[in-house]
Order: sequence, then C-alpha cells, then structure tokens
Amino acid sequence: MKNLSLTKISFFLFLFIFCFSAFPQQKDTLRVMTYNLLNYRNNTTTFCSNTNNNPTTKENALKTIIDFTLPDILVCNEIGGSSSVNAFRILSNSLNQNGRSYYDFTNSTGINQSLVNMIYFDSSKVKMYSQDVITQDVLNVNIVRLIDVYTLYYNDATQLINADTTFITVIAAHLKAGNSSADELQRERATEAVMAYLDSNNAVGNYIFTGDLNLYSSSENAYQNLLNYTVPSLRFYDPINVAGSWSNDARFASIHTQSTRTIGGCGAGGGMDDRFDFILVSDEIMNNTDKVEYISGSYRALGQDGLRFNGSITNPINNSVPSNISQALEDVSDHLPVVLDLEISLNNSTNVSHNLSNQRIKYNNPINSIFNISFPDENMDYIELQILDEKGQIVFAKDISEMNQLSINTEFLNKSFYFLKLISKNGLTTVKKLIKI
Repeated sequence: MKNLSLTKISFFLFLFIFCFSAFPQQKDTLRVMTYNLLNYRNNTTTFCSNTNNNPTTKENALKTIIDFTLPDILVCNEIGGSSSVNAFRILSNSLNQNGRSYYDFTNSTGINQSLVNMIYFDSSKVKMYSQDVITQDVLNVNIVRLIDVYTLYYNDATQLINADTTFITVIAAHLKAGNSSADELQRERATEAVMAYLDSNNAVGNYIFTGDLNLYSSSENAYQNLLNYTVPSLRFYDPINVAGSWSNDARFASIHTQSTRTIGGCGAGGGMDDRFDFILVSDEIMNNTDKVEYISGSYRALGQDGLRFNGSITNPINNSVPSNISQALEDVSDHLPVVLDLEISLNNSTNVSHNLSNQRIKYNNPINSIFNISFPDENMDYIELQILDEKGQIVFAKDISEMNQLSINTEFLNKSFYFLKLISKNGLTTVKKLIKI
C-alpha cells in the first residue's frame, strides 16, 4: 500500500507539473523611448533655422531611428507648439512609414506654448485611456513647461473582457534648463508638483516619469523629490541606479545623453557630457507587482558606448549602432533617445473564442443606434449576452437562453469601442469587438 501511495503521489505530481508547464503564462514586451527632438519646427528661436535644423532632414533621420528601434511608446520633447500639424508630421513622415500604419498620437495640451510634449504609441498594442496636464507647482505658480500625464492600457481582449486591464501611466516632462540656483528651484518645484499630483490622486500601479529633466546631479532636489518622496509607495526608481554628479564627469560617460555634437549652432555643442534624459519607473514596475516588469539591463541611451566623453556620437567611429543610425542620431537632435523594455504578463485564456462566423451568428458592426444580432434557428448554446466597455465593465446584459434574435437600442452608448460577449451553457465565451459610431 505504501508503494502504491507513492506511485499515486508521483502520478498526480506529474500531472500537476505537466498541466502548468503545458500552459505557460503568456507575455509580451513593450519598448518605451523618450527623445528630445531639439526645436522641431519651432519658429520662435533665432539660433535654429531651416539650414541648421531642417525639419525634413530631421523627419527622415527620425524615420531611420524608428526603423531600428520600433518603440511601442515614444515620448517626445521640444515639438513646436504653434500648430498641431507639427506633431502630425512626425506621425506621418517618421513613424507611419515603411509599411507601418499602426502608430497613433493624442492631442497636445500646450498648443499655445512654443514647445510641447507628445506621446506616440503602437495602437495595436496600447490605447489611450485618458490624459491630463500639470500646469502649476505647489505654490500655484505656473510651471515654465507643462507636464503631461497620459494613461494607456494594454490592448488585449482577454484582459478587457475579464475586467483585468493593464494600465500604464506615462508622465512626460521637460524641466527647466540651466545650472543656476533659480533653474534648480524651478525643476524642484515642478517635481514637487508631480508628486503632489500623484498623492492627491491616490496613485497606484504602473507609472513612468520620463523626458528631458535637465538634471546635473542626483543630489538635486528635483531628482530627490522623485526618488525619496515622503510617501514611499509613490516613489520612482532609476532603473540603472547610478548616483553622482553626472555632468562633465568621464566616469559617467556611458550614461550621458547630451550633446551629440562638438560644434553648436542649433543645439548644444561640446560633445557628450551630461545626463539630461531619463526614464524612471514606479515600484510596481521594478518589482513586477502589477503585471508590468522592467526587463533588467534593457535601459540604455541609444548609441552611447561610453567612448563619447566630450566627443560626438559619430566620432570616434561608433560601433554600438550601425553607421546610418549614429548619423541619424546626430541629425535629429543634440540629445540621445533613452530606451527601456517592459514585460507585460497576460492572462491565460483557454475558453475564449474570437470566431463567430462558424457559429452562424449575424450582427451589425459598426453600430449606429440599433444593434441587431441573430442566432441559429435553434439557439441551444448561448444563455447570456453582454456588452462591455473598454475597461471591461459590463454596460448591458441580457438572458438570451430562449432567443434566436435580439435588437438593442444603443443610444446609451458613447461613440467608442466595446466588446460583445456571449456566454454558453458550459461556461465557454465568445468575444468580438464592437464599434459605436
């Protein structure tokens, strides 16, 4: 009997291991990139012109960099804010090129400013959920440059249907430049405003703080506000965790992000000697407590090989990237883009089917005012119909166990996308996206 019990235990242990190894947790990767585009189509400067900062040259060079990096989320600083056309030109001339048509962007919050932030994203992977803007510091004084808050969600039907959506909030900042005490104070108050904003909104989850922060040292109050805020759960983390006085110190050459040129003009000269560009992440991302995890070792300044101190991105020869990329980096900006990768954990789903055609179910999509759906003549399978919003919340439910057709007045739905969910007697579900126009 003893041997038989051990045999049974071994057998069930084998089944347990087999079942969980046969259905590993699904994962996906998101690449985040931040990039200061150096007065792109900003007509308010006297030192940047179509000659030394030609927008077409910049767009073509940025397209080359996008071809190489393929970011899923791209945050940009220094886009000319005089016209929304400027942000759209980047979308159409640099991102949605060479067979790509999936990038999207959102509205600018600082259209009346000379320079604005912008976020672009792979719309097949992530969608915009909401956006906000921080305009004042904690003393109710207007911030020199607005700080944008974008909340995205991972575009996975299974997560949406199960009301288990993965959200990522990206805070895009371009802090005050300069190394005077007044400049430092403005940066300090701006990051105080960011942390107060998070505190007042009871922020939890996956947060990223990114952009050209113009920091010279980890001892700056602006940096310390982010990493050592009084509420530990709201603190940001520097993925590479390199403290020190980064500016003009060869010991930090491998993380410097400005300047790509030795000769100025439009943009800074003098070569690489400052770490101005950052991607900071919340505790949830560093420790993978909310389905998003920083991939260790993925943080990098593109094209930075540590051999650039006081030199350009192209000279000496840069072997860390192809030569056309190093040249493109010099052509776009005096900053390097900073990149990191995130891993998204997805729910396993063995009971969701996305194929309605073989069920002989017919319905109208997109929806105008009335949604009509018809089932086979004898509906023996489905017992409930649900319509869910983009967050996975049920906005309509109906018992359909004895129906073969149904008409729903959808005036209560906003113009957006939804999900149709059909539940069968045995618990299986069929899911399809709906569009309300």
